[in-house]
Amino acid sequence: MSATSLTLRAALLLGFLTACGGSGERASAGDQGEGSAATTTGEYRPPTDLTQVDVCALLPPSEIPARFGQVTEGPTLTRNPNGWPSCSYVLAPNTGLIVELLESDYYDMNRNVWGPGKVQDVGGVGEKAFLVALKPPSDPHLIAAKGDIAVKVTTRNLELAREAARAVLAKL
Repeated sequence: MSATSLTLRAALLLGFLTACGGSGERASAGDQGEGSAATTTGEYRPPTDLTQVDVCALLPPSEIPARFGQVTEGPTLTRNPNGWPSCSYVLAPNTGLIVELLESDYYDMNRNVWGPGKVQDVGGVGEKAFLVALKPPSDPHLIAAKGDIAVKVTTRNLELAREAARAVLAKL
């Protein structure tokens, strides 16, 4: 998360706490607006530090349905320059699967980069999701967001991408 984003979140939280004053009243999650880091109970939840998350632990090979093939390699955890995790698998007979975690701000950025003709909305995965259907040799990828985290799943099998994204987001 950028320093500007952290500063903005801190300012918003400080403003919220100041607005509540000493009356002891707490705003509900619905009162805090969309995009806040509030839980359904209205409690503040700080943004997830992705440098501390092991995405491979969120999707162990045993949770990848056998109908997509047996995991023959991986999971292999790597981290991008920001420290955000990526996990790769190889499934037999010849399917690659890469699951990456991103800050949810990157959801909109990625969607805008590809433009309206290249993305397709995907329902039933996270709070919002879209698919970028690339042509070989590049694999399509699905990006889904939930709260302050987005998951990017790259594979040729859309149903595998959906299930992997759902499984990871359910644990966050």
